[in-house]
Amino acid sequence: MKANTKSLQIRFSKHEYDRLCGYSEKCGMPKSTFIRHMVNGVRPKEQPPPEYFIMMKEFYMTACNLNHLIGDFRNTYNFNPTHFFDDYKLFSETLKRIQETVCDYHEKALL
Repeated sequence: MKANTKSLQIRFSKHEYDRLCGYSEKCGMPKSTFIRHMVNGVRPKEQPPPEYFIMMKEFYMTACNLNHLIGDFRNTYNFNPTHFFDDYKLFSETLKRIQETVCDYHEKALL
């Protein structure tokens, strides 16, 4: 059974309603969900652009490939892992920088 059994009718001015619609749309959630988040003390964040998810998928696939390469080369006799770990560290730092640039989940709030 669904926990949301109580309902409430609220009247907004046009300006307030437009702001509510804008905020909930930016978050990618229905207005009722947005309001419930606010009542529970959660400040919803803007949804990142669609390109963000495509780019992150590519980076995670690349990171997975790097991990496999490092694991394979670590088992070989004449392998010096320093170069690969440096590349992996650079990749991780770049990924973190892109995440912060495209969508700062920790600090950017709508309100």
